Amino acid sequence: ERLVMGLEIAVGCLMILLGLDVIRKAVKSRIHFHTHQHDDGEVHFHAHSHAENGRGKGHKELLHKHAHQKSFPLRALLLGLIHGMAGSAALMVLVVDKIDSMWIGMIYVVLFGLGSIAGMLLFSLVISIPLALSGQNQGRLHNGIQLSIGGLTCCFGLFVLSTWI
Repeated sequence: ERLVMGLEIAVGCLMILLGLDVIRKAVKSRIHFHTHQHDDGEVHFHAHSHAENGRGKGHKELLHKHAHQKSFPLRALLLGLIHGMAGSAALMVLVVDKIDSMWIGMIYVVLFGLGSIAGMLLFSLVISIPLALSGQNQGRLHNGIQLSIGGLTCCFGLFVLSTWI
């Protein structure tokens, strides 16, 4: 129980830090989402900032020429591991402990993992679709959604902390 409490507190703190980071980035740089094509023909959808352009100015082609980092997303992996260990792993261990068959326990772990992945994928889509749609026109709605997500993430982090502290 102490380990679960420590992990939940870590998740609450991480959520607050991530929410503040989203708010900071939304305020500091005018980030928006759109599709563009590289010289090699690769077309993709991504986010970037035009803070260098100044207010009211159009896109500069130079800002669309960039390299995509090919490194492993270690930050995302670590955050996912902490998040998973805090809630899902504790629940999974409680249930698996009650199962007598090793094979049924293994099947449960696999199904639980797939369900967790599907749930997080769905949650990510719910968040990303409004951001993508609002980012197409680079308006205030997009920045408002970003600020709202950052604020809600901070509030949820505070809620998680309040349940354990």
